[in-house]
Amino acid sequence: MESEFDKIQQEILETEQSYKVSKRLIELAQKDLDDILSRLNEKDDRKIDGIEIKSSLKAEVNKNIQQWMEQIGNDDINLEYDTELYDYLKDYFDVKDSELALGELHKNRFETEFLRAALKIHLQNLDEQIDDLKDDALANYEIESKPWLYADEEEEEDNEEDDDSPMMANMVPSYDPNVTQFALINKLEKKLRALLKAVLKQQDNWYENYIPKEIKFGLQKRNQKNPNFPELLENKSLELIDLLMFKDYQLIITSNYSQYTLFKNIFPNIHYVTERLIEASIFRNQIAHSNQLAPDQELTLTNLTNELVMHANEYLGVNE
Repeated sequence: MESEFDKIQQEILETEQSYKVSKRLIELAQKDLDDILSRLNEKDDRKIDGIEIKSSLKAEVNKNIQQWMEQIGNDDINLEYDTELYDYLKDYFDVKDSELALGELHKNRFETEFLRAALKIHLQNLDEQIDDLKDDALANYEIESKPWLYADEEEEEDNEEDDDSPMMANMVPSYDPNVTQFALINKLEKKLRALLKAVLKQQDNWYENYIPKEIKFGLQKRNQKNPNFPELLENKSLELIDLLMFKDYQLIITSNYSQYTLFKNIFPNIHYVTERLIEASIFRNQIAHSNQLAPDQELTLTNLTNELVMHANEYLGVNE
């Protein structure tokens, strides 16, 4: 049964994919605008970057953005915008009706500027949604852990081996169809552990400052019977990272922008690495339950593994 945490992870992934689409649409709108401005011999001086956008404008964009995006690229676009954002941009940039009446090119300029502004506001909305979902993921990580975090100390746990246990990285799979896919996940997991160790060892109080409390709780509970754990914890040994679960890597790297600061010079951006680590986590769960990935899924896993390993190797100074 899919957990609430897994559902939120899937929602983050879908929102990240919407973010990527919106970024691409902004690039296309900018390309169209550059062409229009060149023909008009005008500057690109109607940008909303740095402007405080009020909540009513954000709400309007959220409601209508899909309709507006569907009209990008239509040759016969002839929109009668009766929207707060349209009027706001006209007033803010002092765009006169007389200018819009000069011809189709002037009208197209402002329509494209409007769509670019709407897409940028939408992008900001998506960014905020992703932040909220990441908070929800951490909260549900803790909630789902409570049955065993607060279980009776005397109670024996039925599951000695968790499918998401870090020990999986050192096991040989008993099923043959997934050997290649298992090797990909194993390669990625080991590389992420090496990367976390290299980054976190440079930070003061790395365990206290950069490991979310929800992950600490789970780590301590899972290792109650590990005779080496008390010493590792007391010394804040980097070997603690070897005891993390796969989903912990993503949460440590991308749970918020402040956390991601440690990794910003390793990966292209937080959206890039969030999307790929969640996809990898979903694939890993499927493989761990002996469910072979489809060929297109294996290709996706291969590509994202190679990309993430490449970025890690560049930081670690490793050639493979």
